[in-house]
Amino acid sequence: MAGQTERSQAAVANSRLLCESMWLFAIAPQDGIVIMPLAFLASGMIDSGGGRIVNIASLAALRGLPNLASYTAAKAGVAGLTRQAAYEYAKHNILINAIAPGTIDTPILADITEEMRQSNADSHMIRRLGEPAEIASMVAYFFREGSFLTGLTYPVDGGWSSKGNF
Repeated sequence: MAGQTERSQAAVANSRLLCESMWLFAIAPQDGIVIMPLAFLASGMIDSGGGRIVNIASLAALRGLPNLASYTAAKAGVAGLTRQAAYEYAKHNILINAIAPGTIDTPILADITEEMRQSNADSHMIRRLGEPAEIASMVAYFFREGSFLTGLTYPVDGGWSSKGNF
């Protein structure tokens, strides 16, 4: 429309569980880190006619990972919240999806051994770690193109979720 500019609304929610031994406190804070800003952002998006939200879950949301029970449960919660929020907010033209990254080469891996790094890389069918830019590209896709996508968790994992083993 002449004289009007289109205002784009988009947000990304991400959280990381830092201590596996804190089982009793793992799921509520993890999912709360996603749901509280999600509700806040959605209310603003309703007022402006819609928007897009991308939550960052984990491959753990889609399949169990060894020795990561609370992390897996928490990230599955992020996937569930994504589905539910997408259902509730789609009528307001708000599209909500999640990304489930595989192992991404970020500073959190700085202290692992080269053997552990290679083992993580070998878990992916493409036999390397993901790069942060590859996750960012998927986020950008949702913001730019994903006008008929909502309520799903998409793996960005170098094929790891398609493998039958670790």
